[in-house]
Amino acid sequence: MVGPPAAGLINLLPRSMDAGREALGRAGVDPAYLDPTGSAAPMITLAEVAREFARHDWTWFSRLVLAAAEHPTPDDLGSLRVPVTVVSGDLDTLAPPADMAALAAALPDARLVRLPGSHFLPLQFPDALAGELAALATRAQV
Repeated sequence: MVGPPAAGLINLLPRSMDAGREALGRAGVDPAYLDPTGSAAPMITLAEVAREFARHDWTWFSRLVLAAAEHPTPDDLGSLRVPVTVVSGDLDTLAPPADMAALAAALPDARLVRLPGSHFLPLQFPDALAGELAALATRAQV
């Protein structure tokens, strides 16, 4: 029920949307939410991906999401003995922050990283994610 209206709203995003640090500041976004390099990924990329995402077959997508929700988190996550980084978007409705925090808490060597983004964090914060991957490789001694 949410998909089609969301698709309509996404299509209203201006094509010239390009929000850097200054534009986000004017919009009231806390600078702490920007990636560690102090810059934000251009929002135009996110807007274009969101427009493409909005073209999904929402009946199929709803079935997929509901089927995924039927599978509980495994009980044996505590036996995992490798470093893990869980990256969570504060605005992610498909992988809610509370669920990601619970996942990180269930893992013995997990680092939880919260970013002020959506389900499209690689597009919104590519530098932050690259840094987290490098840090994870160091923790894993790879």
